Amino acid sequence: MIRLTDIDRRKTLAVQLGERTGQDIHYSEVLADGKYVYRHNAEYPDEVEMYEIPLSMCAEVEDDVAYDKSPFVDPNNFSRDSQRGIRGFSHEV
Repeated sequence: MIRLTDIDRRKTLAVQLGERTGQDIHYSEVLADGKYVYRHNAEYPDEVEMYEIPLSMCAEVEDDVAYDKSPFVDPNNFSRDSQRGIRGFSHEV
């Protein structure tokens, strides 16, 4: 089983998202929860981009969330408001 904070999983996500956005993405910039891939781009330090899973061939930002409410604050205990239906970030994919 692969935990969401696993470096190998994050490296794979970074490559997949990079291929679909045309950007160079470091694995430390991405996390996923089964519904979204989250990217924290250093150019925009106060926000985190959200890409819906499955990623399309030309991935575009679906939404964004404030950094302090994102999974990057505490990836193993992440939960968002129920509007999005994202339950938590501690489950495995």
